[in-house]
Amino acid sequence: SAESGKNYGVDGTADNLKHVGKEANLTEEKNGKNQDEHLELSAGHNIVESKENNQASNEILPAGTQSEILTETTTQNGAWSTQAVESQNEKKSQQSSTSSKNNDHHWKLCKSTAGPDYIPCLDNWQVIRKLPSTMHYEHRERHCPDEAPTCLVPLPEGYKRSVKWPKSRDKIWYYNVPHTKLAEVKGHQNWVKVTGEYLTFPGGGTQFVNGALHYIDFIRESVPEIAWGKRTRVVLDVGCGVASFGGYLFERNVLAMSFAPKDEHEAQVQFALERGIPAILNVMGTKRLPFPSSVFDLVHCARCRVPWHVEGGKLLLELNRVLRPGGYFVWSATPVYRKGPEDV
Repeated sequence: SAESGKNYGVDGTADNLKHVGKEANLTEEKNGKNQDEHLELSAGHNIVESKENNQASNEILPAGTQSEILTETTTQNGAWSTQAVESQNEKKSQQSSTSSKNNDHHWKLCKSTAGPDYIPCLDNWQVIRKLPSTMHYEHRERHCPDEAPTCLVPLPEGYKRSVKWPKSRDKIWYYNVPHTKLAEVKGHQNWVKVTGEYLTFPGGGTQFVNGALHYIDFIRESVPEIAWGKRTRVVLDVGCGVASFGGYLFERNVLAMSFAPKDEHEAQVQFALERGIPAILNVMGTKRLPFPSSVFDLVHCARCRVPWHVEGGKLLLELNRVLRPGGYFVWSATPVYRKGPEDV
């Protein structure tokens, strides 16, 4: 930062000049000394490696100069840590963490009927019930408590260590996200299925009737300028569901951030996170998306229920804000449930 530049740039230069001046005076006074003593003086800025060298430097250098050299060495170690300093710091942190365990402090579990889905900023029903309107999905937005709770959200019963990537893209432990409603409602649409002790993700979805990779390649064939992994490398997936689109974009060298609300489909983003796919719980309501402007190469929405046209296209303007110049908005909304010849 500019502030640290002032401390270590200007002030550091002044200190260096002061040290140089003192060393010059010392050299003039000690001209009669032999060459070895002169070499020891010029090496005064180095860390003393042995006891003998330390004693020799103490004899040659006055006490004030010696302390200044040691002070400067300490400053350098602070800015550029050596392995020895890192090791000492690690030991101190381990000792402090060990001592903190002896305080016998135990975290209490959160008292909530939401179970493992409890999220303080989204399940703040005291505020949600008092909202004057929910027309813009205000009840799905974040409403953090005035006082942050200091409790632990309980893990689901039977929780196991997550399946490792890349296997996690296709299956996760059922008891880690024990939701059957999404599997029941979306099972026929190839979102997620219950398979023994696993929840499996066939790679399809409402829009991906032939699988997510086929769908991703079809987009590129339709608009070659999108060029996955080259022109398009960072994607925002709106209304992501279980985020299969983002999960399979990895194979095309694309990183996707996915988001969906915590709605009647439960916290579906938890499926995405358990799979190892970047995702957040969010909704396009009355607040801006939590992203800077002009950061995404492409924004995607596959049959998401977002009223893009309302209020003069305010939501489209928000997408335009986060899209970089020349970026693409891909909105695929084929009526997949209809079986008429034209729709098929």
